[in-house]
Amino acid sequence: MYSLLSSKSAGAPAAYVTAALKAMRYFQLTKDVKMKLGGVDEVIEYFVYADASFIRDGQSKSYEAYCSFLGFDSACITSKVASIKNVCISSCEAEIRSCVTACIECLHMRQQLNELGFPQLQPTIIYQDNTAVISLVLSIGNERRSKHVINYLNFLREHVESKAVQLIHMPTKHMVADILTGPRSPEESEYLFKILMRGHIEGNHPLGIEYNKKQ
Repeated sequence: MYSLLSSKSAGAPAAYVTAALKAMRYFQLTKDVKMKLGGVDEVIEYFVYADASFIRDGQSKSYEAYCSFLGFDSACITSKVASIKNVCISSCEAEIRSCVTACIECLHMRQQLNELGFPQLQPTIIYQDNTAVISLVLSIGNERRSKHVINYLNFLREHVESKAVQLIHMPTKHMVADILTGPRSPEESEYLFKILMRGHIEGNHPLGIEYNKKQ
């Protein structure tokens, strides 16, 4: 919502003014909310969520977003939401582009962590809720309908094959980056916001539940 409001800072319709007031009220009510950084796990396991919204609010431009974590017991450390400059012709294309943006962030963070003495020995997982995207990346030779995004697919394939990243499906209801791409119900927003701010364990996310079972 905030990215959309910022694009209408001058001459905004009345509906945007009302939304801005709601946003200010939200900031006032959450001013004491704190992020939890760090956790009980000594091993830093970096992973990312990538998501996109296709033609949101009747606009031609889609939005892409990602958020990343250094473990299941820590808050989000980086996030981004932005409109995709070129018009996407399908939701799959928008999701592919969001994965590329997330992959670029992964490569940068993997290098930074390596320099800090925390090498990522396993591929960085990029969670994605669109199974068609994962299938396209993994199925070379089936690009008849995706020639317009072949460079994006080849970029992702290159880094999947080099084991720098790995694409894994995450159901939409647990897709944490989903909160960055558009409005959600109060219940969904509260659930995803808690994960962003307090981590997967406190947020009762399936990844956090699975982590606790292993301990």
